[in-house]
Amino acid sequence: MKINFKYNSNKRVIKIEDFLEQFKTLYGKKYYLKKIDMGEYEATMFVSNNHVVNLEYTGNDLMYYKISFNNQLPTTLAKSQIKNNPDFVEAKLIENESLVVLQMEHYNYIPLITEYFTYSEQKSIIFDTEKDVDIICQRLSKIWMKPVSGILDYSKFDYSQDVYNGEIIINIDNKKYKTFEKNIYKTDGYTFVYIPSQAISLILTTKMPSA
Repeated sequence: MKINFKYNSNKRVIKIEDFLEQFKTLYGKKYYLKKIDMGEYEATMFVSNNHVVNLEYTGNDLMYYKISFNNQLPTTLAKSQIKNNPDFVEAKLIENESLVVLQMEHYNYIPLITEYFTYSEQKSIIFDTEKDVDIICQRLSKIWMKPVSGILDYSKFDYSQDVYNGEIIINIDNKKYKTFEKNIYKTDGYTFVYIPSQAISLILTTKMPSA
């Protein structure tokens, strides 16, 4: 079964000029934006040496960068030499390269930067509930900010629910699952329910409200 999963993606960002000004103050360096050829796509990086004319990914598993300078032979640096090196600042740019995303899986500038703001955009991804279980768990974990270790697909089952003192009891397939309103997420006609005691999510068909 495929589900068009819609969600809000929230990123902490800062205007590119404000980012460069704060990094200049922090490290006493002026930075220049460069593109990196990653093979299938281009990445971006700020460098403190304007004589760098080209950066190119080389090797397996993103292990090396080949750096070309004006009138010089290329220099190869390991990824470990780039990480946490103030001469090379990785950055994801959005909104026509006007905003810098301050936190990604491989970097986090939030402890160094002030006066940033939250940028929100609606995205969607099509899940196959049989093949994409890990991806679904990852996405739900980000929404609920809790670990999701598995999925139980009850989308073809009838169910009922009761509420007791704010706790929601879902009755389905001769089982009872306990959760709370904040653990329910609806999209594309389906309801995802986080069950805290098992760290799993149920997939239910969203019931239409009674007329």
